[in-house]
Amino acid sequence: MEYDVKSYKAFEAYDFDNDETFQAGLLTISNNYDASQLLKAKVFYYSKIATPIDLSKYKIWKSSQTVDISTETTSSSEQIQNNGRYPQLSGAPYSASFAEVVGMIMRGEEIPGVCKIPDELNKEPPSRSAAKAPSKPWEG
Repeated sequence: MEYDVKSYKAFEAYDFDNDETFQAGLLTISNNYDASQLLKAKVFYYSKIATPIDLSKYKIWKSSQTVDISTETTSSSEQIQNNGRYPQLSGAPYSASFAEVVGMIMRGEEIPGVCKIPDELNKEPPSRSAAKAPSKPWEG
């Protein structure tokens, strides 16, 4: 399958947040929209003002664009900049905190703020109901 990589990269670089026309149109759609709806709106708008984007091909291309953190190398200046805590992902559309979480997962560390839920049922015996059963309509 052939992808229009140049158009996809231009689409990803477009500043939708500061485009007043797009933001005004987004408000007319809904106040409660998920990431999928937002992507559809962006593709629709960008296809009208710039280059037509095929959403299904874009999604396939986007999913094939993975970043392998284990092969990323950081220079000493980058390590000083981020205190050496996580690898810097060059060109990745994610924030530094995302990269930090990915690095923690890859190193097998626990992620702070995420509670561990045991994969087992409650071992305590079920309790007896103390509430009185409601009376039936004919019982008065």
